[in-house]
Amino acid sequence: ERGYVPALRSEDGQQVWRTRITGSSAGVPLSAGDAVIVSSVRDTLYRINKRDGAMAARARIESTQSAAAALRADTLVLATYSGVVLGVNATSLATLWRVDTGAPVLAAHIVARDGTIHILNRSSEIWRIAGGMGRKIATLPGAVGTSFTLVRDRYIIGSLDGTLWLTRLDGTVVAEHTFNQSIAAPVAVHGGAVYVPLRRGRLVKLR
Repeated sequence: ERGYVPALRSEDGQQVWRTRITGSSAGVPLSAGDAVIVSSVRDTLYRINKRDGAMAARARIESTQSAAAALRADTLVLATYSGVVLGVNATSLATLWRVDTGAPVLAAHIVARDGTIHILNRSSEIWRIAGGMGRKIATLPGAVGTSFTLVRDRYIIGSLDGTLWLTRLDGTVVAEHTFNQSIAAPVAVHGGAVYVPLRRGRLVKLR
C-alpha cells in the first residue's frame, strides 16, 4: 500500500531488493520470465527485473486492474474496472489489443488451452476473446461478482443473490441451484463434486 515492491529470499525471508512504484499495487505481481509485472492504482504497469529489482519498462493503461492477470505466451491479459480487457506485450508493455465489454470485470478471466479467453463481467455477460477480437456470448439474469469457473465444455457461475448456474459454452443454462446466501468466490470441481463457497463462511458440496 505504500508503493513498494519487495523481493524476499524464500529460505529466510531476508529482503533482497525493494523497488518503488507510483501508488499502491492493484494486483498480485505476475511472474514473466526473468521479470515480474506489477500494476498500480495509478493505472500504470511496471516490468521489474527479478534479479536486482531494476525497472525494465513501464506503461500507462486506461483504467485500474480489477482482477487477477494471466499470461499466455508473451501476452499479458489484463481486465479493468472500466470493463476493458487488454492484451499487453509482456516484454515491452505495449498494448496489442483491447476489447470493451461495457462493465467492470471482477471475476478472474480464464485462458483455455487453445488460447481463447473467457470473460464474465459485472453485468452477467459472458464474453470470449480470440485473436484479440471479442464477442458477447450470452447474458444471465442477476448480478455476479467473482464466481466464474470453466470445466471442460461448461461454465459454472455463481451470483450475488445465491443462484448457481451450470451453462453450456453458448450460455444456455442446463442446471441451476439456489442458496440463501451470495456465492462468494469461484467454485471448485473435484471427483465429480462441486464445492460452493458462500458469503458467511459456509462451504457446500453438490454432486
